[in-house]
Amino acid sequence: MPDDVILETRKLTKEFHGFVAVNSVDLRIRRGAIHAETSRRPWVGQGQESQPESGRRHSFSEMDLASHRLNLAQSEKDLEVAQKTLAQQRLELQRLETERARQRIAEQSAQDELAIRISALRQPLAASANGLLEIRAPYDAVCVGVTQQNAGGVVAPGEELCQLSPIGSRLQARLELPETGLSRLQPRQRVRLLFDAFPYQRFGVATGAIDWISAAAVAHGQGSDFVALASLDKPEIVAGGNTYALKAGMKGEARVTVGRRALIEFALDPLRKLRENLKP
Repeated sequence: MPDDVILETRKLTKEFHGFVAVNSVDLRIRRGAIHAETSRRPWVGQGQESQPESGRRHSFSEMDLASHRLNLAQSEKDLEVAQKTLAQQRLELQRLETERARQRIAEQSAQDELAIRISALRQPLAASANGLLEIRAPYDAVCVGVTQQNAGGVVAPGEELCQLSPIGSRLQARLELPETGLSRLQPRQRVRLLFDAFPYQRFGVATGAIDWISAAAVAHGQGSDFVALASLDKPEIVAGGNTYALKAGMKGEARVTVGRRALIEFALDPLRKLRENLKP
């Protein structure tokens, strides 16, 4: 390569994605050729042409074309990257719009639920008076027991507030049975009822029969007991020619006849127990 040549390439080829920028181009750039082309051009007379000047002009044109092709390829690459970025941004925007639509549906559902709850809370307030909530029974009745007796207590949904007995209904006696004599009880057994409001020494007793015995213990505030229901022969007590009506909620004692024994059996009970204890 001559000393005045500063750059020389042979069969230069530059390819990009699906595009050939330079294909088999030979370049030779001499020292000062570019400046001579742009700024210093020697005078040539009419009808004369300088051969070195023509060679310098041709070399500059090929290099300029290659540079433009490289810039074009880079611009197309940047355009492709920008289009991919734009497509990703559009997908992200679509995802955000879908997520926002889902959030709007959830917010509307929560708003509807709150509106229902507010409506449900306003209904009891409409029935309250002086800061107290009124709860009305579906029928005329007598309150025979109050479960919630403490002021300010919290009542859970479905929890028992009190026990009612409809007015005019047939009275029944609710018996709490100890486990010791449960095995000897059965329906249709006779029962005598001694009410605290009517001492049996003066008013006598009321009679009835067992209708039902619970299959399992029933829980209550003080523990759990087996329960039985007994029907009354008469809803009143007659004493001294006067009639006294029985009312719901009266308490007392119940005595059930489970069998009969002779006096001799009571006398022989200690001997029977002694013989059972002596058995090996």
